[in-house]
Amino acid sequence: MQPTTISLARLLELDVPRPWQEAVAVTMCAGDAMKRSGTALTADLCVIATTGELAYTGKGSPYTGSGDALASLLAALLEKQAAPPELRALAVPAGETSGADGLDVLMTALAYYERPNRQADVAALAERALAADAQEAELQRLRSAPRATTVPRSAAIGRTFERILMIAGGAAVVGALLVTVTAWYLARPSVPAPIVAITPPETAPTETPSAARSTVSSIVAKASEAAAGVTAAGLRAIGLVPAGPDSEAAPPARPPAPPAAPRARRAPDPPAGTAVPSAPIATVEPGAAAVVPAAPVEELPVVAADPADAASAAPPAGAFTAADASVDPPVLVYPQLPTEPGATPPASDEPHFELLVNERGEVEQARLRAVEARLEDRMMVSAVKAWRFKPAMKDGQPVRYRVRIPISR
Repeated sequence: MQPTTISLARLLELDVPRPWQEAVAVTMCAGDAMKRSGTALTADLCVIATTGELAYTGKGSPYTGSGDALASLLAALLEKQAAPPELRALAVPAGETSGADGLDVLMTALAYYERPNRQADVAALAERALAADAQEAELQRLRSAPRATTVPRSAAIGRTFERILMIAGGAAVVGALLVTVTAWYLARPSVPAPIVAITPPETAPTETPSAARSTVSSIVAKASEAAAGVTAAGLRAIGLVPAGPDSEAAPPARPPAPPAAPRARRAPDPPAGTAVPSAPIATVEPGAAAVVPAAPVEELPVVAADPADAASAAPPAGAFTAADASVDPPVLVYPQLPTEPGATPPASDEPHFELLVNERGEVEQARLRAVEARLEDRMMVSAVKAWRFKPAMKDGQPVRYRVRIPISR
């Protein structure tokens, strides 16, 4: 089998890395070929094989100047490759006149850089050069291959026209169906709908949304009036609001209304034939007033409380009251109620709010105490929890304080 070969001229054309050891091996093979042939071989006349041998065609310049020819070949092999400076200095032609002496001197100097596996280095370089040459040929073939024919513009326009025709046909079919359905719907005979008398059920009248809104608005208005009823007069009377310098005398407090007498129940009629004893009739002299025994005054019951305080019926221990004269009562900070003349503190039998103000001036508990309470008074229980006070002070330290705030009727 004949080995594959590549010329030195083609090797120099290809971008194949050539270590300086392989360049020295190829140069030594070329120098031996020059000695055998007696001619100065050039790169285009030398051929290297994959077996590591170098062949020549027998043509070339005379043997004179062979040293410069070999130096030029070494310079071409070391071009763009890394090499020792001493080796690169040998690649400069000396311009000698005697070819034999110049060739021998250069071969002796190159023997210092030659490795024992010269033939293997030349074969490895030849294989890489052949692979690069084949790859370059394939690239040239692909570049020169005819490109895929493009679709003519007329054919592309034809296919676009076909798509337009298909879309237009589909739209025409859909339009025809719509026209047919519309014509059938308009041409069908109209059947009057039967009149059915609907009798409203006999139920209790319900409130309309407007009536419900008016009811809610009235409740909110009453709650606002109740909030305004808790004026600064009673708060200032118990020390919660400081009195102004131009305060006027307050009108006398209206005495509480006497409690309503309980309604007497009618006794059941006795059976027939039973004698009913006559009860003595008390006579009242004219001008004498009926004497009604007065009920003892007790603490009013709690009729409403904040949901968060519903679990505890009485305020916790450790809170001061108005009975502690050494404690400065809290002062209301928010809301700012309108200023009115002072009033007497609420009595225990008058409807009032009972608040527990903690050391931070916050309302910790809120209760409404009254025999009978209005709806707006009950709604105020949660509202007063948002009030803020300047806390009560005892010996310069804030303390808890239980206050009573009257409710104006």
